[in-house]
Amino acid sequence: MTESNVMNTGDLIFTLLTIGFMLIPLILAVAAAVYIIRLVKRTERRSEERLQLDKEKSATQTQQLEMLQSLNRRLTTIEKFLKDVQ
Repeated sequence: MTESNVMNTGDLIFTLLTIGFMLIPLILAVAAAVYIIRLVKRTERRSEERLQLDKEKSATQTQQLEMLQSLNRRLTTIEKFLKDVQ
C-alpha cells in the first residue's frame, strides 16, 4: 500500500510539473502581449502629445508671421509718408 501511495505521489508530482512546464510558454506569451500593448499605447499617447505640441507651435508661428506682415505693411506706409514729406 505504501508503494502504491509513493507511485501516486510521484505521478502527481510529474503531472504537476508537466502542466507547469506547459503553462510557462503561455504565461510568457500573455506577459509579452500585455507588455507590447502597453508599449503601443504609450507610444500612441506620446505621438498624440507631440502632434498637439506641433499644432500649437504652428499656430504660434502663424500669429508671428501675421504680426510681422502687419508691421511690414505699417513700416512701408510710414516710409512712403516720409518720402512724400521730403
